[in-house]
Amino acid sequence: MSTLKETAPTPSGGLTEADYQPVATLVNELRRQQSLGSNVVTWMNAFTVFKMIERRAELPPASEYERYAYLAIISELKAAGYRLLVQMGEQAGEICGHADTSVEAFKACVYYLELADRMVALDNDPETIGKLDALFAAP
Repeated sequence: MSTLKETAPTPSGGLTEADYQPVATLVNELRRQQSLGSNVVTWMNAFTVFKMIERRAELPPASEYERYAYLAIISELKAAGYRLLVQMGEQAGEICGHADTSVEAFKACVYYLELADRMVALDNDPETIGKLDALFAAP
């Protein structure tokens, strides 16, 4: 069950938890489906919806409330992506192929969420972000 619920708009008129509800709904769907291939497709759809929201939103989030709503959905989507990578294991290439994507593309989407999470959570502290980027650098 998602921790996100529909709420009134923020005083600034910016992002609300309701803006992210379609992503949360798709992430929750992953818990009900049995097929890894279907889960990869659903996750990629959730990521696509997230990116659409991101493009129309004012980023970084203007208020603390908007920041928390943004970080909450990033966390849910990122955790589901990592969970899928673990579940796919050695069959990741085959499963992603059936889902019409590549393992590299899937991993890149999860890595994007890592970076987005850090950029917002760390208030753009360049020194800390640089250290974390070096630590989590893609091979």
